[in-house]
Amino acid sequence: MTYLLAVDAKLKNLINKKIENWEEGKSCTFKFSFTEVGLLHEPSEDELDTLVDFPYIESLEVGEDETLLVTVDKAELKARYDTRLRNWIEESDLKQFGRYESCGWI
Repeated sequence: MTYLLAVDAKLKNLINKKIENWEEGKSCTFKFSFTEVGLLHEPSEDELDTLVDFPYIESLEVGEDETLLVTVDKAELKARYDTRLRNWIEESDLKQFGRYESCGWI
């Protein structure tokens, strides 16, 4: 069981990194090798069911060549992407405001 918890933690971390870097128009399915997530063998259906309990994961499947295919809900990806864009815009606006303020224009 400890083995699966370690795999689960690693997989969750990798999924979150992929989601952070996702851009509109890209695939909603992410591919991870068994070694990348720490799997020593092909997981059984029961083991797959215990991995990654995120509500936005649509499916978790074993692919070819010892890979896991993780499909994430497109609406969730889009929402996170839009939030990231808004944050970038706000950050840019604040930097611009800081430049104007430091020059004495405000």
